[in-house]
Amino acid sequence: MILRDAIDVSLDNLRQARLRTFLTTLGVAIGVGSIVGMLAVAIGLQDNLYSQLLRTGFFRRITVWAQGAGGRGEQQQPPRQIDENAILAIRQIPGVKLITREARIPVRLQAGEKTVNTQMTGVILDDADEAVFTEIKQGRFITSSEAREIILSSQTAKTLGFIDPAAAVGQMIRVRVRVDRPGAGFGFPVPEIPVPEPFELKVVGVVERERALFGDMNARLVYAPQAVIEEQVQFFQTRVPMIMAMVTNWAPLQVRLNDARDVDRVEKEIKGLGFRTISVSSIISNMRRAFIVVDMLLALIGSMALVVASLGIINTMVMAVLERTREIGVMKAVGAEDGDIRRIFLTESALIGVAGGLAGLLLAWLLGRAMNFGANIYIERQGFRAETLFHIPLWLVAAAMAFALGVSVASGLYPAGRAARIDPARALRHD
Repeated sequence: MILRDAIDVSLDNLRQARLRTFLTTLGVAIGVGSIVGMLAVAIGLQDNLYSQLLRTGFFRRITVWAQGAGGRGEQQQPPRQIDENAILAIRQIPGVKLITREARIPVRLQAGEKTVNTQMTGVILDDADEAVFTEIKQGRFITSSEAREIILSSQTAKTLGFIDPAAAVGQMIRVRVRVDRPGAGFGFPVPEIPVPEPFELKVVGVVERERALFGDMNARLVYAPQAVIEEQVQFFQTRVPMIMAMVTNWAPLQVRLNDARDVDRVEKEIKGLGFRTISVSSIISNMRRAFIVVDMLLALIGSMALVVASLGIINTMVMAVLERTREIGVMKAVGAEDGDIRRIFLTESALIGVAGGLAGLLLAWLLGRAMNFGANIYIERQGFRAETLFHIPLWLVAAAMAFALGVSVASGLYPAGRAARIDPARALRHD
Protein backbone atom coordinates (compact mmCIF):
# COMPACT_ATOMS: atom_id res chain seq x y z
CA MET A 1 0.00 0.00 0.00
CA ILE A 2 1.47 3.30 -1.07
CA LEU A 3 1.34 6.43 1.09
CA ARG A 4 -1.36 8.09 -1.02
CA ASP A 5 -3.69 5.11 -0.58
CA ALA A 6 -3.02 5.09 3.15
CA ILE A 7 -3.91 8.80 3.35
CA ASP A 8 -7.16 8.29 1.40
CA VAL A 9 -8.23 5.38 3.60
CA SER A 10 -7.25 7.30 6.76
CA LEU A 11 -9.25 10.37 5.75
CA ASP A 12 -12.34 8.21 5.09
CA ASN A 13 -11.97 6.55 8.48
CA LEU A 14 -11.55 9.90 10.27
CA ARG A 15 -14.63 11.33 8.53
CA GLN A 16 -16.73 8.44 9.81
CA ALA A 17 -16.05 9.57 13.40
CA ARG A 18 -16.19 13.33 12.90
CA LEU A 19 -16.99 14.34 16.49
CA ARG A 20 -14.32 12.13 18.04
CA THR A 21 -11.77 13.27 15.47
CA PHE A 22 -12.67 16.92 16.07
CA LEU A 23 -12.32 16.66 19.84
CA THR A 24 -9.00 14.83 19.57
CA THR A 25 -7.69 17.35 17.07
CA LEU A 26 -8.85 20.18 19.35
CA GLY A 27 -6.86 18.68 22.20
CA VAL A 28 -3.73 18.66 20.04
CA ALA A 29 -4.46 22.24 18.92
CA ILE A 30 -4.74 23.43 22.51
CA GLY A 31 -1.47 21.70 23.39
CA VAL A 32 0.39 23.19 20.43
CA GLY A 33 -1.20 26.58 21.03
CA SER A 34 -0.07 26.52 24.67
CA ILE A 35 3.55 25.77 23.77
CA VAL A 36 3.70 28.26 20.91
CA GLY A 37 1.89 30.96 22.87
CA MET A 38 4.17 30.75 25.89
CA LEU A 39 7.34 30.65 23.83
CA ALA A 40 6.10 33.45 21.55
CA VAL A 41 5.61 35.73 24.56
CA ALA A 42 9.11 34.94 25.86
CA ILE A 43 10.62 35.49 22.41
CA GLY A 44 8.70 38.73 21.97
CA LEU A 45 9.92 40.07 25.30
CA GLN A 46 13.47 39.03 24.47
CA ASP A 47 13.43 40.63 21.02
CA ASN A 48 11.86 43.78 22.45
CA LEU A 49 14.54 44.06 25.12
CA TYR A 50 17.34 43.52 22.60
CA SER A 51 15.87 46.09 20.22
CA GLN A 52 15.81 48.67 23.01
CA LEU A 53 19.46 47.99 23.75
CA LEU A 54 20.32 48.26 20.07
CA ARG A 55 18.78 51.74 19.99
CA THR A 56 21.26 52.95 22.59
CA GLY A 57 24.97 53.70 22.53
CA PHE A 58 25.58 51.10 25.23
CA PHE A 59 27.01 48.66 22.70
CA ARG A 60 30.05 50.93 22.41
CA ARG A 61 30.39 51.51 26.13
CA ILE A 62 32.17 49.74 28.98
CA THR A 63 31.69 50.65 32.64
CA VAL A 64 34.86 50.24 34.70
CA TRP A 65 35.02 49.93 38.47
CA ALA A 66 37.97 49.89 40.84
CA GLN A 67 39.09 46.40 41.86
CA GLY A 68 38.93 45.70 45.61
CA ALA A 69 41.33 43.54 47.51
CA GLY A 70 41.04 39.76 47.20
CA GLY A 71 39.65 39.53 43.65
CA ARG A 72 37.91 36.41 42.45
CA GLY A 73 39.64 33.61 40.64
CA GLU A 74 42.91 31.84 41.10
CA GLN A 75 45.04 34.92 40.43
CA GLN A 76 44.52 37.28 43.37
CA GLN A 77 45.07 40.88 42.29
CA PRO A 78 46.07 43.82 44.51
CA PRO A 79 43.58 46.67 45.06
CA ARG A 80 43.46 48.96 42.02
CA GLN A 81 41.93 52.43 42.19
CA ILE A 82 40.89 54.59 39.27
CA ASP A 83 43.54 57.30 39.41
CA GLU A 84 45.07 59.38 36.63
CA ASN A 85 47.62 56.67 35.81
CA ALA A 86 44.83 54.12 35.42
CA ILE A 87 42.86 56.45 33.15
CA LEU A 88 45.96 57.05 31.03
CA ALA A 89 46.56 53.29 30.71
CA ILE A 90 42.97 52.66 29.59
CA ARG A 91 43.09 55.58 27.15
CA GLN A 92 46.10 53.99 25.39
CA ILE A 93 44.15 50.82 24.56
CA PRO A 94 43.43 50.74 20.80
CA GLY A 95 39.78 51.39 20.02
CA VAL A 96 39.06 53.65 23.02
CA LYS A 97 37.41 56.87 21.87
CA LEU A 98 36.61 58.73 25.07
CA ILE A 99 36.75 58.22 28.84
CA THR A 100 34.48 60.05 31.26
CA ARG A 101 34.04 59.59 34.95
CA GLU A 102 30.50 58.63 35.88
CA ALA A 103 29.17 61.61 37.78
CA ARG A 104 25.89 61.71 39.66
CA ILE A 105 25.17 64.15 42.47
CA PRO A 106 22.16 64.62 44.76
CA VAL A 107 20.40 67.91 44.13
CA ARG A 108 17.29 69.84 45.08
CA LEU A 109 15.46 71.42 42.18
CA GLN A 110 13.18 74.41 42.64
CA ALA A 111 10.66 75.99 40.27
CA GLY A 112 8.65 78.72 41.97
CA GLU A 113 7.42 77.30 45.27
CA LYS A 114 7.77 73.67 44.18
CA THR A 115 10.86 71.63 45.05
CA VAL A 116 11.98 68.05 44.45
CA ASN A 117 14.99 66.03 45.59
CA THR A 118 16.56 63.97 42.85
CA GLN A 119 19.81 62.79 41.28
CA MET A 120 21.50 64.78 38.54
CA THR A 121 23.79 62.88 36.22
CA GLY A 122 26.22 64.19 33.64
CA VAL A 123 25.83 63.66 29.91
CA ILE A 124 27.92 64.54 26.89
CA LEU A 125 27.04 64.99 23.22
CA ASP A 126 28.04 61.38 22.58
CA ASP A 127 25.07 60.30 24.73
CA ALA A 128 22.56 61.75 22.26
CA ASP A 129 22.10 58.36 20.58
CA GLU A 130 20.70 56.74 23.73
CA ALA A 131 17.07 55.72 23.45
CA VAL A 132 15.92 57.95 26.31
CA PHE A 133 17.23 61.01 24.42
CA THR A 134 16.42 60.02 20.84
CA GLU A 135 12.76 59.82 21.89
CA ILE A 136 12.52 63.28 23.45
CA LYS A 137 9.02 64.57 22.69
CA GLN A 138 9.32 67.99 24.34
CA GLY A 139 12.39 70.10 23.58
CA ARG A 140 15.79 68.78 22.55
CA PHE A 141 19.08 67.35 23.76
CA ILE A 142 21.85 69.57 25.19
CA THR A 143 23.74 71.76 22.72
CA SER A 144 27.19 71.15 24.22
CA SER A 145 28.92 69.49 27.16
CA GLU A 146 29.44 72.95 28.75
CA ALA A 147 25.97 74.44 28.24
CA ARG A 148 24.00 75.66 31.27
CA GLU A 149 21.10 73.41 30.45
CA ILE A 150 19.15 70.60 32.05
CA ILE A 151 16.86 67.80 30.85
CA LEU A 152 14.05 66.74 33.17
CA SER A 153 12.03 63.57 33.31
CA SER A 154 8.29 64.03 32.84
CA GLN A 155 7.64 62.90 36.41
CA THR A 156 10.09 65.46 37.79
CA ALA A 157 8.51 68.19 35.67
CA LYS A 158 5.05 67.34 37.03
CA THR A 159 6.39 67.31 40.61
CA LEU A 160 7.78 70.82 40.02
CA GLY A 161 4.28 72.03 39.17
CA PHE A 162 4.23 71.70 35.38
CA ILE A 163 0.98 69.86 34.72
CA ASP A 164 1.94 69.72 31.05
CA PRO A 165 5.62 68.65 31.00
CA ALA A 166 6.08 70.53 27.71
CA ALA A 167 5.50 73.79 29.61
CA ALA A 168 8.76 73.23 31.51
CA VAL A 169 10.86 73.66 28.35
CA GLY A 170 12.50 77.08 28.37
CA GLN A 171 12.01 77.64 32.11
CA MET A 172 14.88 78.34 34.52
CA ILE A 173 15.33 75.81 37.32
CA ARG A 174 17.19 76.61 40.53
CA VAL A 175 19.62 73.84 41.50
CA ARG A 176 21.19 73.29 44.91
CA VAL A 177 23.56 70.44 45.70
CA ARG A 178 22.48 68.35 48.70
CA VAL A 179 24.97 66.93 51.17
CA ASP A 180 23.84 64.28 53.63
CA ARG A 181 25.80 64.13 56.88
CA PRO A 182 25.89 60.55 58.24
CA GLY A 183 25.45 60.51 62.01
CA ALA A 184 23.55 63.77 62.21
CA GLY A 185 20.57 63.51 64.51
CA PHE A 186 22.10 60.71 66.60
CA GLY A 187 24.09 62.89 68.99
CA PHE A 188 27.40 62.50 67.13
CA PRO A 189 29.51 65.60 66.44
CA VAL A 190 29.37 65.91 62.66
CA PRO A 191 31.34 68.71 60.99
CA GLU A 192 29.63 70.97 58.53
CA ILE A 193 30.45 70.19 54.90
CA PRO A 194 30.53 73.24 52.62
CA VAL A 195 28.21 73.24 49.63
CA PRO A 196 28.42 75.33 46.45
CA GLU A 197 26.11 78.24 45.87
CA PRO A 198 22.80 77.49 44.14
CA PHE A 199 22.79 78.03 40.40
CA GLU A 200 20.24 78.09 37.61
CA LEU A 201 19.92 75.89 34.54
CA LYS A 202 17.58 76.25 31.58
CA VAL A 203 15.26 73.36 30.81
CA VAL A 204 15.84 72.35 27.18
CA GLY A 205 14.05 69.01 27.11
CA VAL A 206 11.72 66.63 28.91
CA VAL A 207 12.16 62.88 28.51
CA GLU A 208 9.33 60.43 28.89
CA ARG A 209 9.65 57.49 31.18
CA GLU A 210 12.04 54.88 29.86
CA ARG A 211 10.33 52.73 27.22
CA ALA A 212 11.02 49.51 29.09
CA LEU A 213 8.56 46.76 29.87
CA PHE A 214 9.66 46.58 33.46
CA GLY A 215 9.03 50.26 34.26
CA ASP A 216 11.30 53.23 34.75
CA MET A 217 14.00 52.65 37.36
CA ASN A 218 15.11 56.32 37.20
CA ALA A 219 11.81 58.15 36.81
CA ARG A 220 13.14 61.19 38.73
CA LEU A 221 16.62 61.26 37.25
CA VAL A 222 17.59 64.54 35.55
CA TYR A 223 20.46 65.20 33.15
CA ALA A 224 22.90 68.09 32.90
CA PRO A 225 26.04 68.61 30.79
CA GLN A 226 29.12 66.89 32.15
CA ALA A 227 30.89 70.21 32.71
CA VAL A 228 28.13 71.35 35.08
CA ILE A 229 28.57 68.22 37.18
CA GLU A 230 32.35 68.54 37.14
CA GLU A 231 32.09 72.12 38.44
CA GLN A 232 30.33 70.85 41.55
CA VAL A 233 32.79 67.99 41.93
CA GLN A 234 35.70 70.42 41.62
CA PHE A 235 34.22 72.54 44.43
CA PHE A 236 34.26 69.59 46.80
CA GLN A 237 37.73 68.54 45.64
CA THR A 238 38.98 71.98 46.67
CA ARG A 239 37.10 72.20 49.99
CA VAL A 240 37.17 68.57 51.17
CA PRO A 241 39.97 66.96 49.13
CA MET A 242 40.41 63.89 51.33
CA ILE A 243 36.76 62.88 51.09
CA MET A 244 36.59 63.55 47.35
CA ALA A 245 39.81 61.64 46.73
CA MET A 246 38.23 58.55 48.27
CA VAL A 247 35.02 59.06 46.29
CA THR A 248 36.57 59.77 42.89
CA ASN A 249 39.17 57.01 43.12
CA TRP A 250 36.38 54.48 43.45
CA ALA A 251 33.85 56.14 41.14
CA PRO A 252 33.27 54.16 37.91
CA LEU A 253 34.44 55.23 34.47
CA GLN A 254 32.50 55.22 31.23
CA VAL A 255 34.79 54.01 28.44
CA ARG A 256 33.38 54.76 24.99
CA LEU A 257 34.68 52.94 21.92
CA ASN A 258 34.86 53.76 18.24
CA ASP A 259 33.37 50.43 17.19
CA ALA A 260 31.07 48.05 19.08
CA ARG A 261 32.99 45.11 17.61
CA ASP A 262 35.94 46.02 19.84
CA VAL A 263 33.97 45.65 23.09
CA ASP A 264 35.10 42.12 23.95
CA ARG A 265 38.78 42.83 23.20
CA VAL A 266 38.91 46.16 25.05
CA GLU A 267 36.97 44.76 28.00
CA LYS A 268 39.44 41.90 28.28
CA GLU A 269 42.41 44.29 28.23
CA ILE A 270 40.83 46.51 30.90
CA LYS A 271 40.28 43.48 33.12
CA GLY A 272 43.92 42.62 32.56
CA LEU A 273 44.83 45.98 34.12
CA GLY A 274 43.11 44.90 37.33
CA PHE A 275 39.67 46.48 37.04
CA ARG A 276 36.14 45.15 37.11
CA THR A 277 34.04 45.82 34.03
CA ILE A 278 30.56 45.41 32.70
CA SER A 279 29.24 45.96 29.19
CA VAL A 280 26.16 45.26 27.15
CA SER A 281 28.02 42.33 25.61
CA SER A 282 28.33 40.61 28.99
CA ILE A 283 24.81 41.67 29.99
CA ILE A 284 23.33 40.14 26.83
CA SER A 285 25.31 36.95 27.40
CA ASN A 286 23.82 36.64 30.88
CA MET A 287 20.35 37.54 29.63
CA ARG A 288 20.52 34.88 26.93
CA ARG A 289 21.31 32.23 29.51
CA ALA A 290 18.42 33.42 31.65
CA PHE A 291 16.04 33.46 28.67
CA ILE A 292 17.07 29.91 27.72
CA VAL A 293 16.09 28.70 31.18
CA VAL A 294 12.79 30.60 31.02
CA ASP A 295 12.04 29.27 27.53
CA MET A 296 12.69 25.70 28.69
CA LEU A 297 10.36 26.11 31.68
CA LEU A 298 7.61 27.64 29.56
CA ALA A 299 7.97 24.92 26.92
CA LEU A 300 7.79 22.26 29.65
CA ILE A 301 4.62 23.79 31.08
CA GLY A 302 3.03 24.12 27.66
CA SER A 303 3.97 20.57 26.66
CA MET A 304 1.85 19.21 29.53
CA ALA A 305 -1.25 20.08 27.51
CA LEU A 306 0.15 18.21 24.51
CA VAL A 307 0.89 15.17 26.67
CA VAL A 308 -2.75 15.15 27.74
CA ALA A 309 -3.74 15.48 24.08
CA SER A 310 -1.59 12.45 23.24
CA LEU A 311 -3.70 10.39 25.65
CA GLY A 312 -6.74 11.51 23.67
CA ILE A 313 -5.10 10.30 20.48
CA ILE A 314 -4.37 6.92 22.03
CA ASN A 315 -7.96 6.62 23.22
CA THR A 316 -9.34 7.61 19.82
CA MET A 317 -7.19 5.14 17.95
CA VAL A 318 -7.82 2.27 20.38
CA MET A 319 -11.55 2.83 20.02
CA ALA A 320 -11.10 2.85 16.25
CA VAL A 321 -9.35 -0.52 16.44
CA LEU A 322 -12.18 -2.01 18.48
CA GLU A 323 -14.87 -0.61 16.20
CA ARG A 324 -13.11 -1.67 12.99
CA THR A 325 -11.96 -5.13 14.03
CA ARG A 326 -14.12 -6.85 11.40
CA GLU A 327 -12.97 -4.36 8.75
CA ILE A 328 -9.35 -5.12 9.62
CA GLY A 329 -10.07 -8.85 9.28
CA VAL A 330 -11.57 -8.31 5.82
CA MET A 331 -8.55 -6.27 4.73
CA LYS A 332 -6.18 -9.01 5.88
CA ALA A 333 -8.31 -11.67 4.22
CA VAL A 334 -8.02 -9.96 0.84
CA GLY A 335 -4.23 -9.63 1.12
CA ALA A 336 -3.39 -6.68 3.36
CA GLU A 337 -0.26 -7.28 5.40
CA ASP A 338 0.45 -6.28 9.00
CA GLY A 339 2.59 -3.39 7.74
CA ASP A 340 -0.32 -2.03 5.70
CA ILE A 341 -2.66 -2.06 8.71
CA ARG A 342 -0.01 -0.42 10.88
CA ARG A 343 0.61 2.22 8.20
CA ILE A 344 -3.09 3.13 8.02
CA PHE A 345 -3.43 3.75 11.76
CA LEU A 346 -0.14 5.64 11.99
CA THR A 347 -1.26 7.80 9.07
CA GLU A 348 -4.50 8.59 10.89
CA SER A 349 -2.52 9.63 13.97
CA ALA A 350 -0.20 11.74 11.85
CA LEU A 351 -3.14 13.48 10.14
CA ILE A 352 -4.63 14.32 13.55
CA GLY A 353 -1.24 15.73 14.59
CA VAL A 354 -0.84 17.84 11.45
CA ALA A 355 -4.39 19.20 11.66
CA GLY A 356 -3.99 19.88 15.38
CA GLY A 357 -0.63 21.55 14.83
CA LEU A 358 -1.98 23.90 12.16
CA ALA A 359 -5.03 24.73 14.27
CA GLY A 360 -2.81 25.31 17.31
CA LEU A 361 -0.59 27.72 15.40
CA LEU A 362 -3.64 29.62 14.18
CA LEU A 363 -5.05 29.69 17.71
CA ALA A 364 -1.77 30.95 19.16
CA TRP A 365 -1.48 33.63 16.47
CA LEU A 366 -5.02 34.91 17.02
CA LEU A 367 -4.64 34.96 20.81
CA GLY A 368 -1.24 36.62 20.46
CA ARG A 369 -2.62 39.36 18.25
CA ALA A 370 -5.45 39.98 20.69
CA MET A 371 -3.11 40.02 23.70
CA ASN A 372 -0.66 42.31 21.92
CA PHE A 373 -3.45 44.71 20.94
CA GLY A 374 -4.89 44.84 24.45
CA ALA A 375 -1.50 45.13 26.15
CA ASN A 376 -0.42 48.00 23.89
CA ILE A 377 -3.59 49.93 24.70
CA TYR A 378 -2.66 49.74 28.39
CA ILE A 379 1.02 50.46 27.70
CA GLU A 380 0.25 53.58 25.64
CA ARG A 381 -2.12 54.87 28.32
CA GLN A 382 0.72 54.56 30.84
CA GLY A 383 2.97 56.72 28.67
CA PHE A 384 5.03 53.97 27.06
CA ARG A 385 5.51 53.34 23.37
CA ALA A 386 3.66 50.43 21.78
CA GLU A 387 5.83 47.36 21.36
CA THR A 388 5.57 43.95 19.73
CA LEU A 389 5.16 41.65 22.72
CA PHE A 390 4.25 38.47 20.83
CA HIS A 391 6.44 37.03 18.07
CA ILE A 392 6.28 33.65 16.33
CA PRO A 393 9.46 33.05 14.30
CA LEU A 394 9.56 30.52 11.48
CA TRP A 395 11.75 28.13 13.45
CA LEU A 396 9.07 27.98 16.17
CA VAL A 397 6.41 27.18 13.55
CA ALA A 398 8.54 24.34 12.18
CA ALA A 399 9.43 23.04 15.65
CA ALA A 400 5.79 23.12 16.78
CA MET A 401 4.62 21.18 13.73
CA ALA A 402 7.42 18.64 14.10
CA PHE A 403 6.64 18.22 17.80
CA ALA A 404 2.91 17.80 17.17
CA LEU A 405 3.56 15.27 14.41
CA GLY A 406 6.08 13.36 16.54
CA VAL A 407 3.77 13.17 19.57
CA SER A 408 0.83 12.09 17.41
CA VAL A 409 2.77 9.35 15.65
CA ALA A 410 4.22 8.14 18.94
CA SER A 411 0.71 8.07 20.41
CA GLY A 412 -0.49 5.95 17.49
CA LEU A 413 2.24 3.31 17.81
CA TYR A 414 0.39 1.19 20.36
CA PRO A 415 -3.03 1.24 18.63
CA ALA A 416 -1.37 0.60 15.25
CA GLY A 417 0.58 -2.34 16.64
CA ARG A 418 -2.55 -3.71 18.26
CA ALA A 419 -4.45 -3.48 14.98
CA ALA A 420 -1.62 -5.18 13.07
CA ARG A 421 -1.63 -8.14 15.49
CA ILE A 422 -5.34 -8.89 15.06
CA ASP A 423 -6.00 -12.45 13.87
CA PRO A 424 -8.05 -12.23 10.66
CA ALA A 425 -10.05 -15.41 11.42
CA ARG A 426 -11.16 -14.12 14.81
CA ALA A 427 -11.72 -10.66 13.35
CA LEU A 428 -14.15 -12.01 10.74
CA ARG A 429 -16.23 -13.66 13.47
CA HIS A 430 -16.29 -10.38 15.45
CA ASP A 431 -19.72 -8.79 15.74
